[in-house]
Amino acid sequence: MKKLSLLVALAMVLTILSPIAALAQVSTVEGARFEQITDVADIAGSCFYLYIPSNMEVPFPMMTPVVYVYGNEPYADAEAAWAALTDAGLETIAEDEQVVIIMVNPVGDIWGEGDIDVYEAIMNYISYVDGVEQITYHSLQYAIGEGSGATFINNYLSHNAKRLAAVMTFGGEIGYNVPNLPLPAYIVSGSDEAVEYYLRANDETFIDDVNEVRPTSGRVDETIEYYRGFWTCEETDEKTTYTYTYDGVKQVIVSKAEATALDAGLIADCWNSLFRYTARICLTANFWQYTKDNYNDETFYLVKRPNYEAAGMEVIRVDATEQDIWTDIGQVGDRSYPYWYEFVPAAVQEAMESGSGETFALLLCFHGGGDHPIYEAESVGWAQLAIDNNIIMVAPNGSSSTGEEFNALIDYMIDKYPVDTSRIYAAGFSGGARSTLALSNAYPERLAAVAPQSCVSGPSYADLTDKLDTYEYDLDLPICVVGQGLETESTNNNYEYIWHNYLQLIMDLNEIEAPDMSALDFSTYPYWGFDTENLQRHGAPLPFAIWTSYMSDEDGIPMMALMHTEQTTHVHYPYYANLIWSWMQQFTHDTETHEVIYTPNA
Repeated sequence: MKKLSLLVALAMVLTILSPIAALAQVSTVEGARFEQITDVADIAGSCFYLYIPSNMEVPFPMMTPVVYVYGNEPYADAEAAWAALTDAGLETIAEDEQVVIIMVNPVGDIWGEGDIDVYEAIMNYISYVDGVEQITYHSLQYAIGEGSGATFINNYLSHNAKRLAAVMTFGGEIGYNVPNLPLPAYIVSGSDEAVEYYLRANDETFIDDVNEVRPTSGRVDETIEYYRGFWTCEETDEKTTYTYTYDGVKQVIVSKAEATALDAGLIADCWNSLFRYTARICLTANFWQYTKDNYNDETFYLVKRPNYEAAGMEVIRVDATEQDIWTDIGQVGDRSYPYWYEFVPAAVQEAMESGSGETFALLLCFHGGGDHPIYEAESVGWAQLAIDNNIIMVAPNGSSSTGEEFNALIDYMIDKYPVDTSRIYAAGFSGGARSTLALSNAYPERLAAVAPQSCVSGPSYADLTDKLDTYEYDLDLPICVVGQGLETESTNNNYEYIWHNYLQLIMDLNEIEAPDMSALDFSTYPYWGFDTENLQRHGAPLPFAIWTSYMSDEDGIPMMALMHTEQTTHVHYPYYANLIWSWMQQFTHDTETHEVIYTPNA
């Protein structure tokens, strides 16, 4: 490891030019940066130290984790902050996992309520301040505190941690505190009161009961025993892990180690057992709308990230240019590169090793504009579904207006893996919905079913319907159309065009009798404006209900599925994948006759 080096002369110049500037920079790994930021958002006395690892191409910025560190005492200077960061093993985590580390100083001599404003200002700074690259979309943020920093997390930050996915505390104290939102925690040398607080915070039975009085210290053990009735408990020599029975993302891990200061080994365990698998996503406002000028108090929703290692799923990043199969990939934003991720379940690997001849469904998962392929796969629920259902999945980065590149990708995946060519599916969100439609327009004969989600640009099937005349067989394509109740408020979505053209073309394609699109009745039929079949509301434990319904052809086959939520906007929603798949898996197609084969409740 290279020795810490401070560019003092540069720091002096930058100090004169701007109070929000890099005052000190450290190069320990080529391309990495360590900077001191003061007076962020003009908050006098605010100071934090920002470490950006060397390689931020992937997953920057959609999947970039951010860890805030709150020390027991203020760091005297950049050297002290750097020493604390490296001693805690955070540089290793940052480089290995591409994590941004933020070492925070209190505004005053001790932590207090004013430091919540600094936390909010830092979030804006690393996301949207002019001249600073966008580091995060806020879904993977965590906090670690030691001593008085742990006390700050317990008593202040935990009540304002709307975007924090989990916290870790070393020692610290906790006063009487009524939780106001779920917050997974890893507790080292914490009091029984702290353990009870985080158990209660993550238990929906009590989180809204502000009148519930926390027992006195004499009854804490009894209370913890009571909570165990709602939690599963895994005990080892090193720690006790409580997992909430009704929602596995909500965990409280209690270490049996005695440490009140940052410990590299324990931090590594926290990262590998809690932080790595815990995320928050926004549901009622677009993540890209979180700026200093457009900020709301939405509590991001906790979701559990897949544990690929435990499931035996291999995730492989492949550079398209090395495979020589994509001749012209479209670019999404200025950080798009022609590559893809292959998700290969353990059962697929075993079949390949044994030569059993077993084949598996293939799903193409397309991301939206500015999104990251893994974020898309995880946040809509496809990655976990692929694990649970032994589906081979490929998630390309980039878009295609012709579908040619993705058709070539299908051939590549068939050559590499045991794909059941009668079960090839495609799904995508927003811009990924357009990629889904581009592929299905150009190569409908290859697909068993598709699911464009939240397509906001008025897609057309005119090219496809014209192309049907060139086929020597009848071609149907089961399509699941997904929308969200608040999208019109956040995307300028031209629903009139979609209703009158897009949906009707899908119905024409699949020989479904279309309703009168000039007489839509949204008061009687919310969202779609016309009558559908088997309308069903899927509620608890979902935070926002999903409505499903169908449109059948003359043979009674539900060739078109319609899904929407009541209150979400143009955002990823992890509960869609299972519902889409429950409909989609009923369809296969004959690869020779191209006939759609429908097997109800497959």
